[in-house]
Amino acid sequence: MFKLIALGVVCLALLAAGCGGNDSTSLTKAEFIKQGDAICKETDKSQNQKIRAYLAENPKTPSTKANTEKVISVAFPQIKAEVEELAALDPPSGDEEEIEAIVAGVEEGLEEAEKNPVSTNKTGAGNPFDEVGKLARKYGFKECDFPY
Repeated sequence: MFKLIALGVVCLALLAAGCGGNDSTSLTKAEFIKQGDAICKETDKSQNQKIRAYLAENPKTPSTKANTEKVISVAFPQIKAEVEELAALDPPSGDEEEIEAIVAGVEEGLEEAEKNPVSTNKTGAGNPFDEVGKLARKYGFKECDFPY
């Protein structure tokens, strides 16, 4: 199922990159970052609400691993929706490869985190979203600050 979702997201990213028409319809980098950050900010807000609600309903999860897996089961659908929305934005002309790399990095991070949910508790190189976070910050995102 996840591979189908990931494939769909990649296709959306490629469509977004290829369907810009002429430069007059493309977003500027500042506009793209503003829209992308708005998507990420809303996702973070929704994700935090869902995680808090889950933890309030399940205060005695037996282990850190089990807790992490359950929290991720609540959080990952939010991240998947976020990356789909980012991929659907029309990137600035000339920035398509950078945006495709960010979208692909989030998808790869999700895939790795699904295999090893506890890895999302790590900071730095051990976190599956570390590299994509560096790419996103380098591009200029403030709210799309991976890892999650």
